[in-house]
Amino acid sequence: MRLTPERVAQFLDELHTPGMTVSRPLSASFDAAIYQRWTRDREFAKAMDAAAPRRSRRCDQVTARGQGLFSRHSAPCYKAVSGGVDPVTRVSRMDMRRVVAVLAEEAMQQLQDQLWKLAASDRALASETEARLRNVVGPANSQEALPQIDRLEHLREALAVLAISLARTHGRMAWFLSGALNALEPVLRWRALPAEGGGTFGTVLVGPEEYTEAEEAVRQLQDTLARITAA
Repeated sequence: MRLTPERVAQFLDELHTPGMTVSRPLSASFDAAIYQRWTRDREFAKAMDAAAPRRSRRCDQVTARGQGLFSRHSAPCYKAVSGGVDPVTRVSRMDMRRVVAVLAEEAMQQLQDQLWKLAASDRALASETEARLRNVVGPANSQEALPQIDRLEHLREALAVLAISLARTHGRMAWFLSGALNALEPVLRWRALPAEGGGTFGTVLVGPEEYTEAEEAVRQLQDTLARITAA
């Protein structure tokens, strides 16, 4: 499927604007489905990126595979299709908080419907995980005052907290924590240092907005874990 930069930009803008439609009305669940499709297919995007023989390809070489998968070929293309923001980064950044919101909604619904019957160990783990997340990602004003390299370190520590908690449990608590890790997965591709020549192993530099959105997603998880503890 071949798209012009204008069509790609329109698609991205529709995804980024609540209430607009892409084939069907947007909803939090639809956003989550898009995110999950993106994460499954990202390896294809990386392969396409690596296979591009020249970074100076024209913007009309921006392509798509299925729905919502963009292969990136040049910095001019990024600027043309998304106002200077890499389409891969823009989609994953947009979805991070929305996926956490869907995850939180599902958790609360399962608790309300008594599909998820919390054990004492679940509540203890939720409380411990919440406290550790609050320790590594604090209020917005304190996080935003840090250098980007420190902000990235804190976000990686948040991922480590979730991974350690996931390793210690099973059942619905494990499923919830797995979903939380999946929501924050784009952070794994971020770096804070310039490449200074050579490859970057698929990592990308991102701006302050991306850090802010990821930190807000972590705070949403903190609040959700607090609600699970109190349920």
